[in-house]
Amino acid sequence: MKKIVEVSSRMLIGTLLLTLSWGCGGNNGDVAAFDDVDLSANADVFTAPADTPRQPPTQRDPNEVVLRVEGEDITRGEVMQEVDMLMGRMRGQVPPEQMAAMREEIVEGAKENLIVRRLLLGQVAADMIEVDDEEIDEVIGMFRQQLPPGSSLEDQLAQVGMTMSDLRSNLSQELAVNRLLEQKVAALIEPSEEDIVAFYEENLDAFFTLPETVEASHILLNTQDMDEAEVEMARQRIEEIREELLQGADFASFAELHSDCPSRVEGGSLGRFPREQMVPPFAEAAFSQEIGEIGDIVETQFGFHIVLVTERHEAGVQALDESRPQIASHLEREKRDDAVRDYIQNLRETADVELLEAL
Repeated sequence: MKKIVEVSSRMLIGTLLLTLSWGCGGNNGDVAAFDDVDLSANADVFTAPADTPRQPPTQRDPNEVVLRVEGEDITRGEVMQEVDMLMGRMRGQVPPEQMAAMREEIVEGAKENLIVRRLLLGQVAADMIEVDDEEIDEVIGMFRQQLPPGSSLEDQLAQVGMTMSDLRSNLSQELAVNRLLEQKVAALIEPSEEDIVAFYEENLDAFFTLPETVEASHILLNTQDMDEAEVEMARQRIEEIREELLQGADFASFAELHSDCPSRVEGGSLGRFPREQMVPPFAEAAFSQEIGEIGDIVETQFGFHIVLVTERHEAGVQALDESRPQIASHLEREKRDDAVRDYIQNLRETADVELLEAL
């Protein structure tokens, strides 16, 4: 059975963002909505097979030690907190009726996460990796910036039963683990020139063959939800705007003044796009007009448009030199993931892990 192991090879502080979203051990309303399975801290889910008819939960002590990793205890309550976290991450991805069948998998994934976390923190201690307050403050500042208006980080923490001290402690651990992983794999992740060339040649058709594109701007008068009389008034107005443009009015200024499209703040610019990105009438105009020409009025389901094409780019192949930074970045991420996965797997395979009688 495939295990749910949530160890990431990228920034592990993402788990803290999820903690703020889903809680850090208590059942929130969303978790409690899974009526087909009881995964609360006192439920007896360690021993019952997934297809066993649901029985009233057996009361178990959350402080009971259920695992021992390199001599360090992990309690039942810790495992169930991790179970709650995994359930929160799965919400909306797995139908509630499937949750009961996945019970054993979820619990095994929670245990495995805690084992790996303890092993990584043990390596952090062994390597004497430290994180200073300035680094933690920087990440907390990032968290604050991501909160919705009117919401404070302190309020978010209080909702999930955490304090700022808890957050700083968790961040210190997560950042230290991330530094550990970066140190362990740093020498393994730089792709060679041969790797880059091979990737380019093997994926030429999929990634580096470019379609014909144009760069264009437009002015839109939105006619959606208008009656016939209002549409006719909009048609007359767009014709008047076009006449002024033909007489030399500045397109960007007119777009900012008259257009109903959000692109008006960019002078009507839509940037560079392929034919398939636009609705057919608009694409036909954009890909047939001469550069710099004020085109005929185009009508689409959105309304009336005036299109100005500023550049045209023929279909072709992106050169290796242009592609190299993108390829190197992609291969570096792949190599980092593989190296971290191998490092963690080696830690796990050589670890002293005891599954105690309580399970």
